Amino acid sequence: MQKNSGSWCLKMIGIATLWGLPMTAATFTVQTDFPCQGAATKTAMNNSVSLDTGFVTCATIGGILIGQGGSAAAAAPKGIGVGVEMLSGPFGQIGQATGIIDTTFTVLGPGVGPISISINFELSGFLGGGTSAGQVSFREIYNEVNIGTRLANGSDGPVYRYFGKAEESFDFSRNPGLITEVSGDLAPAASTCLRSDSLTPSFTRTPVFQVFPGQQNSIQFLARAKVTSGAGSFGNGIASFLKTFKFDPTQQVFNLPDGYTVEVEGMNVVNNRVVDPNANAEVPEPSTYLLAGSALALAILMRRR
Repeated sequence: MQKNSGSWCLKMIGIATLWGLPMTAATFTVQTDFPCQGAATKTAMNNSVSLDTGFVTCATIGGILIGQGGSAAAAAPKGIGVGVEMLSGPFGQIGQATGIIDTTFTVLGPGVGPISISINFELSGFLGGGTSAGQVSFREIYNEVNIGTRLANGSDGPVYRYFGKAEESFDFSRNPGLITEVSGDLAPAASTCLRSDSLTPSFTRTPVFQVFPGQQNSIQFLARAKVTSGAGSFGNGIASFLKTFKFDPTQQVFNLPDGYTVEVEGMNVVNNRVVDPNANAEVPEPSTYLLAGSALALAILMRRR
């Protein structure tokens, strides 16, 4: 585990609400949740989906602000983008956004025995936000990949799960007050972590796993952003996976032995390459407000306290 301060990127991947669904096409699911708006979920087969709470001020109690910001999520054949920005009052509030893609892939090639492979992804993300005396805040970006394999006889094989997580927490009573923890097989190294002002994407790959040629395997990947405040104090922060999690369009998607190739249902992957002519573009941002409201929100809060 690594501990440090400042902005961090995270590098990949997902948990699932639709695991076990018979997959004949790609399914895209997004969920957003903000303190003053209940959780909203949207799912579509073979169609991009997005949800956006908008930038909202929840309410005030006795002139004290108890929640401002928003959450947004988008899932599409290009990939997933999620983000949360929140300034919240002393009630342990949570803002969260999640994107999930469920689909299948089949490796084709000359052999019949198991082969060892891995998958390449592109990702950019960061953590940040303001803190001041008396505040407690927490922000997290999380990725996960679940791969359900089939054996040569078509029966269920092993399920492989890989994740990466970066979380940043601030507590004025702690020294140092700001701590970042990075964990998981897909967690970023400090030397490749991105800042909020970085224009360079980062890249990651799953550990090696095994599949049988000709069998249809399920794959699910997820990106999640979350910001919380602790009970009894105000906190604000940003967790951004906007323009983030997708197959690496610059190289082969799967690392395969010579003579093998792969196709991914509904994800623009043919002959082990991303074929969407716009694949190098960013995943569409679900919102433009996520990085715009913190300073204003904090100023409003300080005037009211």
